Amino acid sequence: LPQDLTACAAVYFLAANESNKDKRFTELQACIEGVGFTTECAFLWAHSAAANVHFCTNECFDFGFSGGQGARNGPPPKCEYVDCLQCPFNLGFQELFLKLIGRDFDDSGIVQEYAKPCSGYYAVNHDPCYNGPCFDQVAVPTKSPAPSTSPE
Repeated sequence: LPQDLTACAAVYFLAANESNKDKRFTELQACIEGVGFTTECAFLWAHSAAANVHFCTNECFDFGFSGGQGARNGPPPKCEYVDCLQCPFNLGFQELFLKLIGRDFDDSGIVQEYAKPCSGYYAVNHDPCYNGPCFDQVAVPTKSPAPSTSPE
């Protein structure tokens, strides 16, 4: 699915010409609908793709023409997105896009070919002693409890 969206955006980029921008956008939206999105969803994804083409071309040029097959993340433990994937976030339009669509691939269970950066997860401290006695303060039985009997 992401490769199909990348292909739609690449065709949009290659057909770049100010005199046909409305036609190109309509074709971009139709291409995304052809992938399986509804008209409304394709409209939002087309805007996202067009914004990426217009504002992130330098960051995404090599990435796009490699078919998006290059590295997508920096090294662990941070695993930050490569410049192409980070660009829409840096410009501020990715957050608005995600609010409009309501869900993204990661949150929808659609497998991506890149890791979500660690900063995208909430660090949870699992404290077993929260509001209660800690394990070292609880009496531990010295002998096993009697086996339970079940009614026949």
